[in-house]
Amino acid sequence: MPPLIYSELNWSVAHADHGDGHFKSSPVSRIICVTDKFKGTLPASEIGLLAQKTWGDKCLAIPLADGGEGTLEALHNIRPWTIHQVRVVDPCYQPQDAYYLIDPTTNTAYLEMALASGLQLVPAEQRDPKYTTTRGTGQLILDAWKQGVNRIVVFAGGSATQDAGIGLLAGCGYEWLDEKGNPLDPQGDSLSKIASVREPSDLPPQPEFLIATDVRNPLLGPLGAARQYAAQKGATPEDVDILETGTRQYLHWLENRFGQELDQPGMGAAGGLALSPAAFWNTRIVSATDLIFELLAIERHIASADIILTGEGKLDQTSLQGKLIHAVCQLALRHRKIIWGVFGEVTLPDSAVRELGLSQWFSLTSLAGSSTAAMENPRHWMQVALCLFRD
Repeated sequence: MPPLIYSELNWSVAHADHGDGHFKSSPVSRIICVTDKFKGTLPASEIGLLAQKTWGDKCLAIPLADGGEGTLEALHNIRPWTIHQVRVVDPCYQPQDAYYLIDPTTNTAYLEMALASGLQLVPAEQRDPKYTTTRGTGQLILDAWKQGVNRIVVFAGGSATQDAGIGLLAGCGYEWLDEKGNPLDPQGDSLSKIASVREPSDLPPQPEFLIATDVRNPLLGPLGAARQYAAQKGATPEDVDILETGTRQYLHWLENRFGQELDQPGMGAAGGLALSPAAFWNTRIVSATDLIFELLAIERHIASADIILTGEGKLDQTSLQGKLIHAVCQLALRHRKIIWGVFGEVTLPDSAVRELGLSQWFSLTSLAGSSTAAMENPRHWMQVALCLFRD
């Protein structure tokens, strides 16, 4: 994929006609394209390229991500930080190549757990969060830790796991033991068996650790990690009960050991990823969207544009609950900008979409006639959608 062209906006543009593939001159306002990926079909960077093809140098494209798959790609498109390649294990303990970024100006490492422990790495027939691990994410952390960075930020999203972070610590040398002192595999079905831990003695001085997520779910209960998310990772109803019970027992073990309450909003993200590092390393949970918007100067770019084009794979009820698209719309409304939207599918009523602030929007599914047709040729239908917007 060629790099995006981040040219200065000016007042001339080639504007595409209604899907006939020809361009015509037309006075159009300055546009900023800030979309999330369309998961499994179009990366945000390609949507940006198509928008720039449609509107020329009147369009500034900045790919966005929500802390899940594609986050480091979005950051690296704008900031050419140092890439560090690491051989790790995937959620099923198989070898996997992953990477992280280091910002040399702040000596901060940015990691994407989806690259090492993501659901997309596990074939559908093998998905079972009782047996998957975040060890690979821990191996990324350990490599960055040994680089001597001041801060490590882990973007938590798109996980295949429900191990409450014991795999993450295992990747840094921690060993979990049962009541007989036998080592346990660092995965979800071991949580109820943990009786002690053997900590590594050779770790360098500890940097600051942050887990970045926009998920606000608690660790336990109906909205917790297991009951809210484990099924989509392959868990059966019986598995969900096992994981919920094991996570509760492990939480109580940690709270007794450290003498403090650990569950908090966001602890349910990524299968409870933050729990173990919060207990052992005093890791903090921060907003992934706020951090990404700050790193990419999104508010400044929105303020300088006239029209904000945003979008994601599916606009549904969860989009109204503080997700990335909601945050983009809030910023655009604050600066009194026109908001356009392009989505793979829209399940919200028109009134709810308008309440988000959108004046025009298109669904690839509607344009193509079905979700199957849209996903067979998403690039074509994205081009069609972009050509339908009118200033």
